Amino acid sequence: MIRVVHLSSGEQVITKLTEVKDRDGDPFCYMFTVPMLLTLIPGETAEDAKINYLPWSPFSSSVEYKVSFDKIISVAEPLDYVLDSYLNIVQPKYPVLDPREFEQYLQNRRNKNV
Repeated sequence: MIRVVHLSSGEQVITKLTEVKDRDGDPFCYMFTVPMLLTLIPGETAEDAKINYLPWSPFSSSVEYKVSFDKIISVAEPLDYVLDSYLNIVQPKYPVLDPREFEQYLQNRRNKNV
């Protein structure tokens, strides 16, 4: 599931988010897959504002990061246009959605546009 995560550092990150579980099946942290830092670029009006997508850890070659629960303030669904932009950026090079998930995403988008 793609989510916007608010971190205790103040950052807002969009990422594929999964729970990592120990041998007993108890979750102990989150896995961020291809996280992108979201920043807002103000415009002259609210409608002119733009979102900037930056690699969350630009000096790492990793695409997956384990993040402890205590670093997470909140988790939310992204707005449709934020999700669309994120997937347009990452899906071609780093497919965060498998083919079945991506087809379901496309079908949901088609249904919303009908």
